[in-house]
Amino acid sequence: MEEFVECVSAVRTDSIVEADLAAATRLGAPGTPTVLVNGEMYLGNPFRFADIVERHLATTPLEGPS
Repeated sequence: MEEFVECVSAVRTDSIVEADLAAATRLGAPGTPTVLVNGEMYLGNPFRFADIVERHLATTPLEGPS
């Protein structure tokens, strides 16, 4: 518990959290969980991440090395 309190109160953590919050605000993410895949936003719970990835792979296959 001491390590957790130390981490949460550390100044270095503030800047990381603030940067993440600013990025989420720019992207329009209203809260957690929010997942972005190929520019599509999925909000709330429940969502099955595997289903989302499979759907996107079916429409936009990965490109491997030539």
